[in-house]
Amino acid sequence: TGDGVVPLEWSMLEGARQVRLEGVVHSINEAGTTLPSDFWYGSDGVVDMWLPVVLEEMGLKKGIVEDGKSAFGFEKVQRWAESLIGSGGD
Repeated sequence: TGDGVVPLEWSMLEGARQVRLEGVVHSINEAGTTLPSDFWYGSDGVVDMWLPVVLEEMGLKKGIVEDGKSAFGFEKVQRWAESLIGSGGD
């Protein structure tokens, strides 16, 4: 299975760290409605499941979890993003 749009095996890139999110879907809306879903991979609760892995892979955060919640430093992400924007073409 996959997210309802892309089969799971198509999303597993060789050599990449694999993160499986059970019950997560591709569409922001519940099927057949315009109601937003809490199970979309970009919704707040779901982002908390995959963003710490991305930050760790980027070397921005080692270890996560603080009282069961992700504890990553957005200030580091902001500085990283600003460095990308600031270095564009210089």
